[in-house]
Amino acid sequence: MTIPSPLTAAQALTAWRADPVMLVFAVAVGMAYLAAVRRVRREGGSWRRRRTVAFLAGLVVLLLATCSWIGVYAPVLLWVFTTQVLILLLIPPVLLAMGRPFELVPTVLGREVTGSQLLRRLDNPLIGPALLPLLTALLFFTPLLDAALGHAAVGSAVRVTLLFAGLVLAVPLVGGGVSRPSLAIAAAIFVGFLELLADAVPGIMLRLAPAPLSSVLTAQHRPWGPSPLIDQHLAGSTLWVVAEVVDLPFLAVLVLQWIRADAREAAAVDARLDAIEATSPPAGDSASPDSAAPDSAAPDRPAAEQPDRVRPWWETDGRVFGTDRAARYRS
Repeated sequence: MTIPSPLTAAQALTAWRADPVMLVFAVAVGMAYLAAVRRVRREGGSWRRRRTVAFLAGLVVLLLATCSWIGVYAPVLLWVFTTQVLILLLIPPVLLAMGRPFELVPTVLGREVTGSQLLRRLDNPLIGPALLPLLTALLFFTPLLDAALGHAAVGSAVRVTLLFAGLVLAVPLVGGGVSRPSLAIAAAIFVGFLELLADAVPGIMLRLAPAPLSSVLTAQHRPWGPSPLIDQHLAGSTLWVVAEVVDLPFLAVLVLQWIRADAREAAAVDARLDAIEATSPPAGDSASPDSAAPDSAAPDRPAAEQPDRVRPWWETDGRVFGTDRAARYRS
């Protein structure tokens, strides 16, 4: 492999190389997305322009991360390679998810596949954050690191994998209209705090490793820039900081979803109670056959003295607050 010139500000602006896999992917996906949007509008549907802009911006960032100076220097500097990995995991997937491409899948396939069916498989707040420490550990502490740095085909496969793994990270962050019960979200918040600690482990291990982990980078004998060990320490610091910061939006989104789910469930309970109260006959109405029917729990008590089915039992039970106060609650 040819070692590029030393990395400077001028080189960062002028150093470019084509990544054929990402170029073909970006062009194909972009054309399919635009064709689906045109078809939706031609059939009388509406599609927000900002979704299209976000999706195309995601493809542009994807190409910048693979064809600009980042792609040129990723095979020779581990901190640049780490930066590329984090960009592919975090930035293009979020922009692509903001474009809501899954809602266009039925149009592209020409058959009914609801977006919720696809999103339900991806919109899992427990899976996304767990991918970050898992993928980074596999990439930096297994032979996959040297394979990705030394073989173009493996490197391309790794980049594509990182992009799709990033979509799993991004969908719960952007949101897709999939509702979850508040108890499940509370459990996800607890797991998220544990993952906040786990995400720091790969970066710390990379930062504190006493020797270079990549034999490919060591064998290059690069005549400029930091030594392989210092380069590795820089990569570990980058991975450590970014992995910790990226968990914060996930936790914030989970807390917001928890609040909304709790409010949604409370509104549903209130609506059911209001419906029960609206259909129940007035207490003591002898003209109504339902009110004349004895209560199964207390068959000898008149209907006016039956427990209130809407209010909590302790408000209407005379044994708790006394007969007078209970009667006021029932009135």
